[in-house]
Amino acid sequence: MRDSLLMLPEPGPGAFVIGPLRGRTGMLMAGEADCTVRDLLCAALAALAADGAEVIHLDLTELGFIDVCCTRELIAVTERHPAVRLVVYHPPASMRRITAILHPEAKIEFIDPPRLGAAAANGRSGQIESCFPAPATREGPPTPDIMELILAEHVRIRKLIDGLDSALLDAGPAGPGSDSALAWASLARFLRFHVDAAEEIAYQELAGAGPDAAVAVVQASETDADIRIAIEEAQLSRPGSLTWHMAVQATCSAARSHIVRVESGPLPFYEQHTALRAGRILGRQWVGFMAARALDASAGLAQHRRFLAYHNCS
Repeated sequence: MRDSLLMLPEPGPGAFVIGPLRGRTGMLMAGEADCTVRDLLCAALAALAADGAEVIHLDLTELGFIDVCCTRELIAVTERHPAVRLVVYHPPASMRRITAILHPEAKIEFIDPPRLGAAAANGRSGQIESCFPAPATREGPPTPDIMELILAEHVRIRKLIDGLDSALLDAGPAGPGSDSALAWASLARFLRFHVDAAEEIAYQELAGAGPDAAVAVVQASETDADIRIAIEEAQLSRPGSLTWHMAVQATCSAARSHIVRVESGPLPFYEQHTALRAGRILGRQWVGFMAARALDASAGLAQHRRFLAYHNCS
């Protein structure tokens, strides 16, 4: 990889950044890695694998989140090149969970040394240098609990809403392809996945924690319906238009209500009445559901791109 930073989108809070490492074959990743940056990540990984290295080092100190699609692309490098293994420094919790559940045999070593050298990625200035101690013993990530997964996704939803709010406050245009439109697309996609997983995996179990928990689940389901309706309304409106802004704000308001109702209602009751093993079984189901949704979305996007390319060439 050439000695520079690659960013997508440009610029903005949570922007995905890739930079080189000094003295080792590998790269630094910062920001948030989801299916919107998959092509950029694949290009960078292809360049690294072409160097013929047996070990690829990944400094993820400043990576706040990585989804199933991007985690799968990292693991795919070791499958396409059997001699290659990954050494990952400071992986985000999402990567540990995804690997533990979906890819337990992957050739990945997770290491948490003192955090050095990655802070420069946020400023995107100068050259990035990373220093690591000798590799440590392999650490196996724990099996996720359903409560841990839900709370972590609520944190991500809040971050996506904050990023959207910041983009909307920008004086620049809010049309298609703008920072606000990209931020909205990320939020809408993740919200759809989250509320669908809650309905399919969590709500029945959460409601069983008691009468008060059941009432809270009903209230959360109502906000989920509001989220879906508002997202659909925004999808029918031109980004930047008045109706689009109104639908976006309605979505954010409903998402905040969902978080409050779930965290103040069924989750505390569920924690008191549910065994850890049961929570981990649901956690596996949740991760598998989210993985399937992400793969379906990626396949749909690829099909849509092929459709557009075909008609543009016709």
